[in-house]
Amino acid sequence: EMFEDWLRAERQRIEARPAKPSIPLSASDKLAEPPTAFVERSAIAVMPFTCTEELVQIAQGLAEDLIDRLSRLRWLPVIARNSSFALLADNHDLRKAGAALGAQYVVTGSIRQTTMTVSLNDADSGQCLWTGRSALPGQTDPDSLDAILAGITATLGFRIDQSEQQRALHKAQSD
Repeated sequence: EMFEDWLRAERQRIEARPAKPSIPLSASDKLAEPPTAFVERSAIAVMPFTCTEELVQIAQGLAEDLIDRLSRLRWLPVIARNSSFALLADNHDLRKAGAALGAQYVVTGSIRQTTMTVSLNDADSGQCLWTGRSALPGQTDPDSLDAILAGITATLGFRIDQSEQQRALHKAQSD
């Protein structure tokens, strides 16, 4: 009976919590309502990497591989490729993209002939939390590329965990 009382009080407390402020979106910016499953957990979206026309397939493949690797982090929800690729990072403010996708974190990147740059951004503040640059191996060396992506994934996981800890420290104790 005490548990039922506690559960009832917790449900009332959660329902009474003020809504998170959102960034107003124009009709063209809004894909759909943000997923309700991510209300209590921070999600991440990987935007399509920018590149020259001859590197489009490589850039898309690297972004997709990064989404695949991030999805293996069980504690971190990852926005689906089709949803995040529907918004082009060049044409959208990262805060609007994060709000439209329901993501707390947005990953952007660029591919040049010999280098790949990846950035982790906080979608609420627009702040860049981390940027890394890696030399790209030749197209015939998939093992080196796997090692680079594994390193980026590990770093992103670490940085997001760090950011979430900071976010928890700054929350009100009653929250």
